[in-house]
Amino acid sequence: MIKEMATTLKELPETQQEEALTGLLAELSSKETSYELKIIKVGHCEVCGKPLEPSNKRGSVRLFCSLSCKQKSYRERLKSEKGE
Repeated sequence: MIKEMATTLKELPETQQEEALTGLLAELSSKETSYELKIIKVGHCEVCGKPLEPSNKRGSVRLFCSLSCKQKSYRERLKSEKGE
């Protein structure tokens, strides 16, 4: 692809080469950023079922949408352990 573009650039008059080269460099730099790999982890809250916001961070997957759902899960777990 790049060799074809270079050949095309050589065929242009010198006055248009600089303009075409500037456009080509801008296009290549925008394509490089569009190919970045991102890890996206998506799930649903274990308590209310609300979809969790995507995260591209490392580590464990989120289980709860908010601290209140996390606390509610903890209270329910305590109740079930005491009942046994």
